[in-house]
Parts: sequence; structure tokens; C-alpha cells
Amino acid sequence: MPNHAAHELLSLAKSTCGISRYDSEQGDAYLVSDLGAVKTALGRSDVFAGSAHPIKSIHPLLAPMGRVWLGIETATASACALMRQVHAFFGSYASLLTCDSSAVTGQALSSETFCDELKAMFFALSTRLLFDFDVGANAIKIAQASNVIEDVRSRLGTNFPVPEHQALDGRERSARMLLRQLAEGITRHLRQPLSSDLSYAVQETLLNAAVPLAYAFTWTLLLLGRHPAMQARVRANGVLHGNSGSFDESDELCVAVVREALRLYPPAWALERTCTSTLVLAGATIRPGDAVVVSPYALHRMRSLWNRPCRFHPQRFEAGRVKGYAFIPFGGGAKTCPAARWNVPFLVMGVQSFLGRFSVRTSAMPHALPLVALRPSLDFAVSLRQSGKE
Repeated sequence: MPNHAAHELLSLAKSTCGISRYDSEQGDAYLVSDLGAVKTALGRSDVFAGSAHPIKSIHPLLAPMGRVWLGIETATASACALMRQVHAFFGSYASLLTCDSSAVTGQALSSETFCDELKAMFFALSTRLLFDFDVGANAIKIAQASNVIEDVRSRLGTNFPVPEHQALDGRERSARMLLRQLAEGITRHLRQPLSSDLSYAVQETLLNAAVPLAYAFTWTLLLLGRHPAMQARVRANGVLHGNSGSFDESDELCVAVVREALRLYPPAWALERTCTSTLVLAGATIRPGDAVVVSPYALHRMRSLWNRPCRFHPQRFEAGRVKGYAFIPFGGGAKTCPAARWNVPFLVMGVQSFLGRFSVRTSAMPHALPLVALRPSLDFAVSLRQSGKE
């Protein structure tokens, strides 16, 4: 979806109507916010088809932890091993170099550097879990390349990779080449023959695994940086989980903080389905070929579903209160993100680890750019200090 269309959709999402028709590049389209219609659109795969994802083609390449993360392997012992590995990763990751330097010296930290280093961390985690592959010092370059590819997709409205006939500038060609080289490195590491289809599948899987988590993590830290008292409570309450290889959500406050950040800035900000047979949905007649869009961003900010919805208030999620289809940060129904069950635990461990090293102060919040996921714009101000030295 081109960026101008995405912004139009988010503007339309402010409507209180249960279903709103709008013109898309493909023809008639409908934004649905009535919860019954949302459940139908996301749950009725016999009537609504979503775009296919090439993830099945990489199943033979997945490392054991990748199979657990994507829900292919569900044994309890494997799940415990996954949690231990993620815990160890966050505890030992040492490549937040500029963040560390800024926290020690008190020098200004650019928003671009902050975002890139956090995104690089999640690319490093994703390649490690999915393919048992270490991206090493290339993590920052890969994160920066993914930014460029997202910008290309928002401009051209095409899926990744960009078709060969599309005109790209030098920076965009370099970004595409770097991600292609990453896919080649992974397949060589796994001793698998590389094809263009497999390269595409590996790149797309990594983008869809790392980018949404990285942005969710960044938004969580930025929100905590605006609420120092809540940040102090999370730090005081936080004990890294995973030593036992399990996640029991005993740190209820940090879980609530992560869920509240996901409510305000859901990675899956828009979910599109194509109607395959005529039906009436929330009073509107939907015909074959029409697009139906569910926007978690809109649902999560509806006054009819949430009290003071634009306010950061993690307490609304304490005691595990979650509102079904009113809260779907990673999608819902038949095409929910296969890694959704793990994403909150991963983010909680990441937040606890980060706050063990740094305190965050956000003096200006960014606005959300609707790309692969909701990316923070770079017009914010953030500073770091070593934890305990505020």
C-alpha cells in the first residue's frame, strides 16, 4: 500500500462508522471496525482471502528455535529452550555501541542512530533464531537497508523485492543487494542451493520477523521515556525471565506496558482481505474482488472500546485483561502472525534487559509512519543514561 493511501486509510479510521467505503487502487474497498464484522473478515477464510506468504518454502531451512518461534514445533522442552536462548541473547548482546557511548558520556543521541541500533538488535535476534546465523557487524547495515526497502515499498506500492523493471537509485539498489547477499549467506551457511524464489522467501521472512518487533520495542521505550515514574516501576519490578526456560508473566507490570505500547502502535496496523463471494457485512454488501481492511490501529483507539484510548495507561492491561478482537496487534483469525504467542515475552525480556543498562528520556515523541509496520519518524528527541545514574 503506497504511503499516501496508508495515511488516507488512517485518517478514515477516525470515523465512528462500523464500516466505511473508500476508493482504492484496486477498486471498491471497505474499512471495518464493527467487532462482529472484524471477526468475520479475519476468521472466514472461505469468504475472505489474504495474500500468500512464502514462509512455507523456508520450513526446511529453519533452525530448531525458528521452528518453535513460528509454531511448527510445539513441544514444551523446545519452548523452554527458545526462551533460554532469547534470554541469553538479550543478556549478552553487545552491539548497542552508540547507545552505550551516549549513556556514559551524556552526549546527544540522534533519533536515527537510536532506531537503527535497536532495529539491528532484532535483525540479529531473528537471523539467530530462524536460521542459526550470526549477522555479526553487518546488523546495522542490514537494518539501514531495510529502512530503504520500506521507503521503496511505500513509494511504489509493490511487494518486496521491487521488480527489476522499476527504476531505483543507487542507494536503493545497494540496499536490495545487501539483503540479497544476506539471503545468500544464510543459504550457504545451511548448505542449500539458492534460487530467486528462496532468496525472496528468506528476505521477506526476515523483514516480517525483525521489523515489527523492532518498532514495537522502540515505541515501548519511547513511551516509557515520557513516563519516568512508570519506567522506574518497571525497572524496580523487573527480573529477567528465562532462567527456568519458561515465561509465566509474573512481571505483570512490564507485560502490561508492552501490551499498552502494542495497543497504541500495533505492528500489524492494517490487515487486508479480498472478498471471494457476495455477503452483507455490517450492513454493507461486499462483492467478489472488493477489499476489506481491518485496522488494528483504528480498533485500538476507538472510544467505544477503550476508555481514553489515546492515553498511555498500562494499568488497563493488568490482571491479563485483553479484549479479544478489540486488541489484535499481530493480526487475528486464520492469518494471525505465526510468531504472535512469543512476541510479548520477547519484548518483555528485551525491555527488562535494556532498562537494566539504560534509563530513557523522551523529550519529543515521533509520529507513526505506516510502512511494513508503524515506524517512528525521526523527529523525536531521546537521551540515555546508565541505569542508576539518573
